[in-house]
Amino acid sequence: MWKSIRAWFREECPHCREKLTYLRHTLHTHVKHCPNGHYILETHPVLGVQVEIHQESGRSGNSNQQQLITP
Repeated sequence: MWKSIRAWFREECPHCREKLTYLRHTLHTHVKHCPNGHYILETHPVLGVQVEIHQESGRSGNSNQQQLITP
């Protein structure tokens, strides 16, 4: 039961379900990324904004999709 509750709060890559690791952590920005390079999550606590970057490889090479999430 404890594992299922902890899984709700765990930040993971939506593509491969790997746990996100910190890439950069400053006072104004927290950047976590997928170890396999699929996903980046930037959090700006001062602004109250999260930016998701999905990196997918398609026929024309690598393409990035960004999504801005505000509470």
